[in-house]
Amino acid sequence: MDRTTLLAFIGVVVLGGLNGVGVAIVNEGIAPVWGAALRFGTASALLFAITAARRIGLPRGTALAGSLVYGILYFGIGFGLIHWALVDAPPGMTQVVLAVVPLAALLLAVAHRTEPFR
Repeated sequence: MDRTTLLAFIGVVVLGGLNGVGVAIVNEGIAPVWGAALRFGTASALLFAITAARRIGLPRGTALAGSLVYGILYFGIGFGLIHWALVDAPPGMTQVVLAVVPLAALLLAVAHRTEPFR
């Protein structure tokens, strides 16, 4: 394993692990949905700025529709509910539930015969 991959892995683990704690702390100061909106609104503005600076075209047609549906469901509703859950649930338990998502996706894909179990 090269050094860049290892550092990226460590970064994802550390930032992902601190994510729930950070959201729980923010939830003490502002409403959870506002916290999620500020977090993802800021990230969205930053990514749009990078896209404009690099002159990357935005999706059009069905790709735009798919991107919007995915963004609304996954980021808008999904993370909004996670922020709301962190009002009462401990951050550690929330991180465990989130960590199970890739495993659940694999098992569902195998059950629906869209992916082999490997």
